[in-house]
Amino acid sequence: ELTPRKNGIPERRYTINGVITADQEHRSILPDLANAMAGVTAFVSGGWSFVAGAYRAPEVCYTADDVLEEFDYIYRAPEKDLPNVCKGSFKSPQHNWQTVSFPELVDEDALARANGERQEMDLTLPFTNSATMAQRIRKIALKRAQQEEQAVLTLKPRGLLVQTTDTARFDIPRHGVKRKIFEIRGMSTRYGIEDKRLRFDTSATIVEYKPEIFEWDAEVEEEEVPRASVTIGKVDALGVSELTVSAVNNDFSAAWKNPSPFGKVIEEIKLRITTEDEEGEERMELVMLPGNREGYSFSIAEGSSYQGLEVQVCYEDGARSSFVGAV
Repeated sequence: ELTPRKNGIPERRYTINGVITADQEHRSILPDLANAMAGVTAFVSGGWSFVAGAYRAPEVCYTADDVLEEFDYIYRAPEKDLPNVCKGSFKSPQHNWQTVSFPELVDEDALARANGERQEMDLTLPFTNSATMAQRIRKIALKRAQQEEQAVLTLKPRGLLVQTTDTARFDIPRHGVKRKIFEIRGMSTRYGIEDKRLRFDTSATIVEYKPEIFEWDAEVEEEEVPRASVTIGKVDALGVSELTVSAVNNDFSAAWKNPSPFGKVIEEIKLRITTEDEEGEERMELVMLPGNREGYSFSIAEGSSYQGLEVQVCYEDGARSSFVGAV
């Protein structure tokens, strides 16, 4: 599913990008994978499953006739105990795949209800590589953390119409639940003989579920990621002392300190920058002349990600180095 962005170039709602090594425990990886899709995990039928963060309309409605006598309704936690600020980080291709903070999200209404007392939640997105994607995820994560209205109840056999991670509508006015949508977070089935009768029922843990948390208006909600300089690489092997390339978002700059290595005169230095977008890899070249000691600036296209940098030194006597990767 494509989601609009402020720059007019849509992107996929969620993608998962990164490397998982064999020595990492499953329990530490699953939450990060789920966070990359603003989703939840569930252990169903002997295996783990993921449900991405998108509105799922309920197909079943439960009423008081579906509920047995056991009902434990847990009301919303106090506002002062709920998060009203979301902070965190993601992997930015525009910053050489470094960990970069996304703009914090402050729920001003929730903050006011908490009398101005900030309650922060941290969200780490190691498998997310888009600033706009990270911002959509942070909103869902914060709003979901504020949905603390939940219940544990026992349903008649009709409870088997849903499973963990499904949504259902509940209409039980005597418990203050009037056609509210809840997400099923856990289920268990019980059967046996009780008072010489066969008993079969389903216990469900449900959490309130609000469709509006998945809505996104890029023109209003999207923010610019704080600008931060990251050094891409230094090349010394060619005798060019501290040729440094740095990036600030999609804007790059390059400069070097020693224009005459090995007693030779440099004619020019070529930078070859590799980028990638949805259509594949692309290379661009920048020629740096020795007369310009202030450095050079260039930009890569919006929607492209930096992949690598190579340098070639050309001397006045005609000698040329091979292209060497910056490290």
